[in-house]
Amino acid sequence: MRRVPLLRGPGADGAVAGRWASTLDEFNAAGVAAAGDRSASELLPIWIARNAANRAGFRAADGSEIDSSIGPYPGRLQAFHAGFEWAIHADDAGVEVDAAEGESRQDWLAAVGWFALTESHSGARVERSGRRYVVSRDGRSGSFTRDEFVAGVSDRGLDALDPDLRTVFGPVP
Repeated sequence: MRRVPLLRGPGADGAVAGRWASTLDEFNAAGVAAAGDRSASELLPIWIARNAANRAGFRAADGSEIDSSIGPYPGRLQAFHAGFEWAIHADDAGVEVDAAEGESRQDWLAAVGWFALTESHSGARVERSGRRYVVSRDGRSGSFTRDEFVAGVSDRGLDALDPDLRTVFGPVP
């Protein structure tokens, strides 16, 4: 398993710099711990500045590979994955989405989720059947609405799904 350095943590003082993470859960836990008991209004300006720096870094890396949790990876594709994660975290934080953008945003999240799940070499197969997504892996398959599919790929809101069906998403990429 590859370990990646936590070069810049969410804390204003860079409290997690110099630490390492092997999993996305470890990385997220370090970020939450670094945030401490600061309020969202205290953390938002820090996040905005770091998000802008990340986006600028992705633009600068376009056409080259960057270091990632899975090793060298195309910068443009990593930006694609980061955009998905930022959208999911915005949902988690309750950021309002303009009603006119809601449907196309969910379609985009489903498309990125499809790409991420099939790219992950997890053995998952995804097909569209009408307005449903059929996910197959290891002899199991499930049929999901677009929103259930996004929940499965983003590892959010899966409690509402049948436990046997949740397993087709496997380890979330």
